[in-house]
Amino acid sequence: MKEIKVYQCEYCKKLFRTPNRHVCKFNPKFRNCHSCKFCRGFTDEDYIGGVDVGVGTIPTNMLYPICMKDCGDYSALEICEMGYNLNCSEYPLAYCI
Repeated sequence: MKEIKVYQCEYCKKLFRTPNRHVCKFNPKFRNCHSCKFCRGFTDEDYIGGVDVGVGTIPTNMLYPICMKDCGDYSALEICEMGYNLNCSEYPLAYCI
């Protein structure tokens, strides 16, 4: 057997081979919905159809956060494209991370 060294993210608990290439969306320094105590999950409630890609459909809408403060109208895709840093003024750190 061979010994393998892995690193665990302190926020999402996933394991990685390298210690410095993972950018965790649950890291509180990014101030986004994933680590906010006002976020109650994500919904695709506004689903209006899909795009045929030959092997099925992809929703034309994205997942949207269910926020108790209604602080923004960002989709999960937009949050990702912003590097998980919304810098939300309503952001308090969730205690359950």
